[in-house]
Amino acid sequence: MILNFLNNNLFPKYPHDYKFLKIKNFEPQINKKDWEIMSKSNTPSRMLGDIFWLKLSWKILKNEVGPINIFDTGCGDGKYAIMLKNFSNGYENYTGVDSFYNLNWNKISRDKSINLKKLNSNSIEKIIPKKTNLFITQSAIEHFENDLYFFEQISNFIIKTKKNIVQIHLFPSPPSLWLYLTHGVRQYNMRNIKKIIDIFEGTNSYARLFPIGGRFSNKLHFDKITKEELFLGKKNNNSYRFVSQKKYFNESKNAILKDIKYSNINSACFYALIIHSNYRNIIFN
Repeated sequence: MILNFLNNNLFPKYPHDYKFLKIKNFEPQINKKDWEIMSKSNTPSRMLGDIFWLKLSWKILKNEVGPINIFDTGCGDGKYAIMLKNFSNGYENYTGVDSFYNLNWNKISRDKSINLKKLNSNSIEKIIPKKTNLFITQSAIEHFENDLYFFEQISNFIIKTKKNIVQIHLFPSPPSLWLYLTHGVRQYNMRNIKKIIDIFEGTNSYARLFPIGGRFSNKLHFDKITKEELFLGKKNNNSYRFVSQKKYFNESKNAILKDIKYSNINSACFYALIIHSNYRNIIFN
């Protein structure tokens, strides 16, 4: 944790405006129906992540890369296989891999378009389906001991296939250290992010970085989740976000909407990094 703090704050950082990376604001319009499908006890970051996937321009993405074939590393219990199918109005195939087998996979895999496998992030290159055109991770790469090698494998696939490919990676920012403490190997500052996108410099790519969430969501998380669940040891039914779920959800909505209005890269809950390679059109402006 101390090393992460030093890495996040004390070592030199690269400038924000270099080469093919642009930083963009995340400014979704969220309606009542959108809120209704959110899990009421999720962390603000997880709600924001789900909003990001919901508001992604899926139709434009399909027009650019064709029928969507997803490769999700660190897929966990596999629930995003279902969620993304609904959000995207259907994909052709979803392959999810995770270091740990989950019993929920048996039920989800009844859908023939969904394939779930137990696999380490260091071993994905040989099993990536040839039709893959969308690589995703969510709250995963911070757990990879060798995160850069994971991206090198994707780069090798892009160079080999010369396909029009989009990557979307959601990962924690430096401020999240105080929310999750020892959870994960690292957080990502601009220096870490530059190391990732430099791997794709020779692949005819552009990148966009979206800071998501901010100080209001961070404060709510720290006060109502970190203190209660990590410091005091309260779990599920005994913690605030479950006991006072309706109140917590309203507080989460208010915090999220404030953060969208006052977006700031230095206080973001997490980042969404998009890398688009061998593109026909720049679809992420």
